[in-house]
Amino acid sequence: MCGIYGFIRKDAADINEHELLAATDSLAHRGPDGMGHWKAGTVGFGHRRLAIIDPETGNQPLVAQDTGNVINYNGELYNFKELRAELESMGHRFYTSCDTEVVLRSYEQWGADCVKHFRGMFAFAVADVKRRRVFLARDHFGIKPLYYRQTSRSFAFASELPALTRHERDALKARADVLPWYFRLHYIPSPATIYTGIWKLEPGHFMEVSFSGEEIRKERYFEPKFHRSSGNLDLRQWHEEIEATLKDSIKAHLVADVPFGVLLSGGIDSTLVTAYMAEALGKPVTAFTIGFESEEHDEIPYALQAAQTLGTELVSEVVTEASLSLLPDLIQNHFGEPFADASALPTWYLARMAGNHVRMVLSGDGGDESFAGYYRYAVWHRHLPLGFLRDPLATPIQKLRYMVVRNVRAMLNGFSYNDYNEWQQVSAFSEDEDIAALLPNASWNSGLRAASLKAHLAAKRNTRIAYAQEMDFRYYLPDCILQKVDRASMCHGLEVRVPFIDVKLFELISRMPEYLKTEKTAHGLNGKLILKKLLSKRFSHAFVHRAKQAFHPPRESWFSSGRLGNVMLNDMLRSSSVRLSGLLNSKAVEKMLAAPNSDSQSQVSALYAMLVFIIWADHSQVDFV
Repeated sequence: MCGIYGFIRKDAADINEHELLAATDSLAHRGPDGMGHWKAGTVGFGHRRLAIIDPETGNQPLVAQDTGNVINYNGELYNFKELRAELESMGHRFYTSCDTEVVLRSYEQWGADCVKHFRGMFAFAVADVKRRRVFLARDHFGIKPLYYRQTSRSFAFASELPALTRHERDALKARADVLPWYFRLHYIPSPATIYTGIWKLEPGHFMEVSFSGEEIRKERYFEPKFHRSSGNLDLRQWHEEIEATLKDSIKAHLVADVPFGVLLSGGIDSTLVTAYMAEALGKPVTAFTIGFESEEHDEIPYALQAAQTLGTELVSEVVTEASLSLLPDLIQNHFGEPFADASALPTWYLARMAGNHVRMVLSGDGGDESFAGYYRYAVWHRHLPLGFLRDPLATPIQKLRYMVVRNVRAMLNGFSYNDYNEWQQVSAFSEDEDIAALLPNASWNSGLRAASLKAHLAAKRNTRIAYAQEMDFRYYLPDCILQKVDRASMCHGLEVRVPFIDVKLFELISRMPEYLKTEKTAHGLNGKLILKKLLSKRFSHAFVHRAKQAFHPPRESWFSSGRLGNVMLNDMLRSSSVRLSGLLNSKAVEKMLAAPNSDSQSQVSALYAMLVFIIWADHSQVDFV
């Protein structure tokens, strides 16, 4: 796992080596084990390495001795040994033992189709010297990040956004049109960023850029589609197939030449990963967990119960409100844009703790998205009031718009943190502007617009749950969950692997019958049925079927009167040099802070999002357009 950077000048001048090294050094936290750079005329690559596989010969950028092609790679390929054998049978010669060279030779063999052969997490660039172009790609699910910036003078790419803001500061502008999305979702969905001209390469995409810095093409090679059940497997066979495939994924994710462990919350997903991991290794592994002073939010007792049952050593730490002091560094130097998932703070502490013991860990991230475990799926599953559709005076266009707006509103209320009304109190955007944001005309958001327009038809194509899962795989998983884990872990040179987010496993779950995921009960929709049945082989009914507990710090108390969150936001509102007028309703925030409602999750979420936004805006000092 590493940090990568690349730069292409458009003015035909040679790359400035000092600037290349400085930009690469800004990613030093991602790769404490080594650095390297390569440049040829107008093109340059920089690399910071975290050595997990083949520490001796895997240095980068890697130059092929025979072809002269160069790769700058961040990731792990879990099927690299099989691919290497296949490529050797085709006549390719290898000079290292690492997966990096397998990626390079795969590109030389299959071109852009190489990504369709990969099982793993990756973001990489290949300088194709013969064709005079750079090929960039990001893994199927967006586990690893890749940003790029296009200006009139250069093209650049990097693992983290701050590395791209170092050059041409005078050209940096912020986008006001993405703020409604940020304050609803607490992240900015791909491919946009907070800056004009800087983009995220979406999951499952590749792009090609000429050596003169011009984009040649960008294409999607993978789409996370859920389909109606196919095949003739019975219930027992489905259970066996899911368990076998999950175990296979976990075993594949254990390929490493360094010590490793597991992140264990005591929830269904991480407990299953820990159990199958120990089974594959034939011995327990060290587990790591984070707790909070608030019993309501603390998962240490469940993690301890899971560890004791599985015979696993558990290392734990308690996070307090003092963690809020991390926000300036996290937002400014790692996320580089507003990102308001408060669990990034405990994840930072969890990664630091684990990184003091091991270099790689497995986690249970992706289990909820894969097996429909979120409560919001139940909310989204409910039928919306459709009486308007029977109104004889309503035109077909009015009925269509009603369905679209109702479904999109329901989707966003279920898939975002803030209640619509409370969000309106802290944002200067009107309801009409909100609807415009939900159905924007901007080309960067055409994917969201198209998905929203067909929301009301989702049940005809598949099911409402499958549609919700697709939305999570497209946006929430890569842009929130995986981004949070990547930044927090790479702050400490720790690699986090996610066996629930695997190509082979997805091929199975995408056609799995819905009755294996969810069931209707008197209390609503019960999710992750098949995982609960698998875990029930080892744990009690009370442990497996307890209420789901979100991984969030006790923000309600942190933002109550006199507490650190409240004080920080009050101070920043008074001292901020950011021109908030016209963008945000700071008076409404001050009113909330004066009399906070500790029972309102969405109000506290809004305050936290405001705090993060001001920290970013004060540091960036850029104008909005």
